Amino acid sequence: MSRYPFTPELLDALPEELAELFKDSCREVCVADTVEDGVDLARDIAQEQDAMVCAFGSLYICGQIRSCFGLR
Repeated sequence: MSRYPFTPELLDALPEELAELFKDSCREVCVADTVEDGVDLARDIAQEQDAMVCAFGSLYICGQIRSCFGLR
């Protein structure tokens, strides 16, 4: 469930613009160039803070994320 309603404008938004939407409700928001870079960044942050990685997105993106963790 999203705090923000879906609008067609979000489809054309840059990652940095989407990140701005979440800054008020998230402690830390980072933008990466690729899914793999994002997973690496999330893992590094999670390890530093003794936290876990929670990822979401389309089934396609989730498949890419799973493969970064060696899952099929």
